Amino acid sequence: MSKGSKRRGGKDFERNFDSIFGSKEERKAKHDAQEKRVVARATRAQKDFVPFRSPIDQTVISCPSNLRAHNKKHGVTNIRDYGANWFERKNKERGNEIQGNTKQAHNERIENVKEALQRHGVYKP
Repeated sequence: MSKGSKRRGGKDFERNFDSIFGSKEERKAKHDAQEKRVVARATRAQKDFVPFRSPIDQTVISCPSNLRAHNKKHGVTNIRDYGANWFERKNKERGNEIQGNTKQAHNERIENVKEALQRHGVYKP
């Protein structure tokens, strides 16, 4: 190893730098993608908030901060807090729980079988 290879500008330094942070082209592509996300986020216009009366306590909710405070106070959530597939996924999970198709139900069945076998003297742990 040459004397100056670990210093900034040396071959080892450049190789290590690129292995950690990516090549110059990769860094530029990552920077450009990040910049596009920032611009896209900044150009979105905030929708006007339409005031409404709370079905819980009949107070008028006039802005997003009022809605957040109201939801926190009453322990409720907004339908917009859930993604597009949230209800489908939860419905499937509930169906699996009802039918006993979960990992916990499987383990409980195994334990029940072991206990029954132990009671009848067939199985000794």
